[in-house]
Amino acid sequence: MQNQIPAGSDVNRKGRHGYWYDGERIDRQARERAEARERQSIAEMDAMPARFGLCYFIGNLEQGLVKIGYSKNVPGRRNRLSGSIPFPIRVLATATGGMDREAHYHHKFKGADIGGEWFTITPAILAEIARLNATRPADLGRGM
Repeated sequence: MQNQIPAGSDVNRKGRHGYWYDGERIDRQARERAEARERQSIAEMDAMPARFGLCYFIGNLEQGLVKIGYSKNVPGRRNRLSGSIPFPIRVLATATGGMDREAHYHHKFKGADIGGEWFTITPAILAEIARLNATRPADLGRGM
């Protein structure tokens, strides 16, 4: 007797070659692989020397805005930005990895993007800022 599956079920379906597969398990495995690739990518960016530039989070927590960018001179970048916006800003966090890390964060936080590398602060962005501040040395320009 052949296995029976309820009609319309998308958890278990018969594959092209006559075997069954578990859609939830496949989705979970895909998420786990993506998370492992992200951890590997972050580890590689963490290992990059600061001379390649720093990815920065500059903004104002009270205003709920943060700019995620890349610069070889983060204090100078903050000074240039502060002259063009109507509220005080400070460096919230920095990380090695330069442009690669900047692109990673822009993709990761694209749901909070409001344009021009500015993002509304979300719990995920705050968590990343806290993680960076816990792991980065103070000499990388944090808190200026």
